Amino acid sequence: MRRKEKHKSEENPQLLNRRAFLNSLTHAASCVYLPSLVGLLHSQQVLGNTQPCALPSVDSTVPAFIGLDLRGGASIAGNNVIVYDRGGELLSTYRSLGLPDALHPRHRGMIDMTLGLPMHTLSPMLAGIRNVASAEVLAKVNGCVICTRSADDTNNNELASAPGVFLAGAKGQLVPLVGTAESVAGGSGGNSITPFVSSVAPTRITDIDSAKRLVSIGRTWERSSPKLQYNILQLVKNLGTVQLKRFSELNLSQQAQAMVDCGYVRTRDMLIGDLNSAQTTSIVDPRTDVQLQGASYLNQNQAALEIGYLVIKGYAAAGTVAVGGFDYHDNTVASGEQMDRVAGAIIGTLLAMAADLNRKLMLHIYTDGGVSGGPTTMPAGDSGADKYVWQGDSEVRAADFVLVFDPAGRPEMEFQQLGAFKSSDGGSVDLSPERHSKISNNPAGQASAVVGNWLAWQGKQASFRRISRFSPITEPELGDYLFIRG
Repeated sequence: MRRKEKHKSEENPQLLNRRAFLNSLTHAASCVYLPSLVGLLHSQQVLGNTQPCALPSVDSTVPAFIGLDLRGGASIAGNNVIVYDRGGELLSTYRSLGLPDALHPRHRGMIDMTLGLPMHTLSPMLAGIRNVASAEVLAKVNGCVICTRSADDTNNNELASAPGVFLAGAKGQLVPLVGTAESVAGGSGGNSITPFVSSVAPTRITDIDSAKRLVSIGRTWERSSPKLQYNILQLVKNLGTVQLKRFSELNLSQQAQAMVDCGYVRTRDMLIGDLNSAQTTSIVDPRTDVQLQGASYLNQNQAALEIGYLVIKGYAAAGTVAVGGFDYHDNTVASGEQMDRVAGAIIGTLLAMAADLNRKLMLHIYTDGGVSGGPTTMPAGDSGADKYVWQGDSEVRAADFVLVFDPAGRPEMEFQQLGAFKSSDGGSVDLSPERHSKISNNPAGQASAVVGNWLAWQGKQASFRRISRFSPITEPELGDYLFIRG
């Protein structure tokens, strides 16, 4: 009886024959989408040789976009960002916004223009930003404050803007959206939702190691229906013998390395063979980036650092960092000052990283609701000045703001405040402003306006039609809400 010959792949289990290859695709179907894999197999660089292929470069005209969700109702208006009434004048009093009359912005030296956006000189957020980002970086920043009433401690605030940026056209080379939470698109951690409906949920990133476990094969989120996956399986099944042979002749570690070199990052348990995992994941680790070597901010909040890196490098289309602890109305000043400095350090980290990586960046800093100050004062941390204690939630004192950074120089703004405040009760959102009525009592309007400005910064406001069905702001009205010059 003729002896059965061993197949080459049986002699060396690290070589992949057609059946094993198809089985591996089927086994991995739950965590690997197939469309981009077919493109990889057809790549002459992979099928013809083992030379690495680089990720496509980031379009420098497209600003990176990151949302910072301060969960709990942070104090933004007055105590951090100066707000004005509908006539553009300072409020008569900012007492319920944390500022006693001695610290009123009308007094000389109480308004700081370091960021281009008027901030209070004793702003703890500003102090946190300055502790991380240099004066040279901050000289290339500008911003706009958004006066929008939002509810405290609920899941009804449609504030998350990152999904809108994705729907408006932002692309990620590895994943569409990243965030510190995956349960809500845009990553709000439960206290903010988004008006933008998308089937794409963010990939959860909590630190640098979690980014190394990204499961994505290129831009799979653009085409991933079960029917299409089945058709692609059939296509792979019918690959030409020469094409499949070239790929199969690589051992598994070489196959994995080829995928990684072409911008495909996979879980460690799929990177089998003798491949050094450090080689496969260094592209998502900011600590190994030569442009960031020696940066002091590498020891800052790790989730924010990694999400910022993925977005600014173009690996993710947009991201959201949610940070808890901003429900700080405990009848002290110290708790709020401490948390606001934390927020400032995150903002400073993202701005400094954008500068080092030479990328435009838009930051949307938002919070659910607001907080009320009074009736007693206490020393405000390092400054030694007295501020009113935070005594309770106050949705009518809510505000958010946007900062924009351009490596080429400070961006020009049409105006620096959307909506308005009024002096009653020591400062509260004007719910019937003469302009910007679509955002004064509507978080979804605020999120839409932010996305519209992200588009306008590129001169692509016409693309607002992509998200107009989700927006209370119509296309003809968008011009009234564009605070940044394209």
